[in-house]
Amino acid sequence: MAKEILWIYMDRSICALIPKKRGVGYLRQPYGHHINSEMEKFRDDLNGVDIYGLDGHLQIMVDKAEYEDKDLVFGKAVIERLASYHSLPFRHVSLNEFWLNHPV
Repeated sequence: MAKEILWIYMDRSICALIPKKRGVGYLRQPYGHHINSEMEKFRDDLNGVDIYGLDGHLQIMVDKAEYEDKDLVFGKAVIERLASYHSLPFRHVSLNEFWLNHPV
């Protein structure tokens, strides 16, 4: 299985599973407890949105749903930035695939 960020829109947020650097599977806590200057810059570039990552996925509170981003232009722009930080490809997935891969 190739390592890639899996993402969806959920609860007016962009949610992403971040692969482990070593081993297989996805991080249980992709963000939190420590200041990360690159993620803080990412957050500030998105007008200070909240970012959570203690529940098995990274949740970026963008106040947008998938039906409002029909061609996923906004979502892809956000995830491209995240993918460049992690040096990983990304793929938009179904809700079912997201939860099948979720680490928690």
